[in-house]
Amino acid sequence: MKKSGAKRIMRWFLLVLFIVAALIFLNSALFSAWNAGGPPSDYAEAWGQRALVHLGYSGALFIAGVAIFIQIRRFPQIGVVPIGLLVIAGIIAISPHGRAFLAQDKCLDKGGKWIAVEYRCEVRD
Repeated sequence: MKKSGAKRIMRWFLLVLFIVAALIFLNSALFSAWNAGGPPSDYAEAWGQRALVHLGYSGALFIAGVAIFIQIRRFPQIGVVPIGLLVIAGIIAISPHGRAFLAQDKCLDKGGKWIAVEYRCEVRD
């Protein structure tokens, strides 16, 4: 009985913890998106990329929290659904970084100079 109670507390604690972390990243993503499109800024592209990264982290944390919530109930057996959800969460978390890599690669292929702070390509004629 104690083991079941500890599992239940751990499941809910971790779920709430992951959801709170996801909401913090979602708040940051919304703020970054507002900065990208709201007031005039020299770094609009960088703010937009930051918004996408934090939105990905937010979604990944939420999905990972659900996966862990499901898995703790079935522990020590490893379920297919939680593993699948964790894989999806990982893909969501790294997607914006792949986008950034492709943007940098495209810039360098054109012979440009990538300015990471501003998240833009500078091509000299």
